Amino acid sequence: MSFDTSKLGEHWSGRYEIKKYIWGTDASGMARHALEIFKKHDLKTLLLAACGYGRNSKLFADSGMDVTGVDSSTVGIAMAREFDPKSNYVCASVMDMPFDGPFDAVFSLNALHLFPKHERAQFIAECMSRINKGGLGYFAVFSEQESSYGKGPKLEENTYESLPGRPAHYYTEEDLRSEFIDSEVIETGIREDSDMHADGPHTHILRYMVARKR
Repeated sequence: MSFDTSKLGEHWSGRYEIKKYIWGTDASGMARHALEIFKKHDLKTLLLAACGYGRNSKLFADSGMDVTGVDSSTVGIAMAREFDPKSNYVCASVMDMPFDGPFDAVFSLNALHLFPKHERAQFIAECMSRINKGGLGYFAVFSEQESSYGKGPKLEENTYESLPGRPAHYYTEEDLRSEFIDSEVIETGIREDSDMHADGPHTHILRYMVARKR
């Protein structure tokens, strides 16, 4: 298949209509980790890129942050507005967000790796351009230690269609660092992130990047 990321909104809307809260309603461990970092740096305003149905935006909003979530799934945004009415939501592509910010921070979970190589740089640039100088970006992505790594048709280096209709790029540390050469790397690492899928509990092995805008 080709990387037609313009169809991502339709793809996720279809999944939400069938499975509803695909990953449960509890916030992810990565969001909790990011919140600790954002609080340590006294960050108040947050852009949540590819916010889905709001399970993570609710965590940040309940902590007192002023949250704006953006997602291209109309179904996801409708669910998010009901699940987390404290946050602001915009239905749009992260590649063409209809606002400038600025925000103190940006959080992105399991979205960056869904894009082809030439669009991943744009994804990061779009997000980082909307935060204040000195603000932080937290990006969590699939790692090469994921159980699905290497499964399905290979589309690019370390990129596979591991599920029908869902290509994913699996990041090494060197690969992830190379995406942020224009930012100051504050912290990077690898963490297990468990959630409740519709068919039972599942654990991802994710890499994360905390980068400061210069």
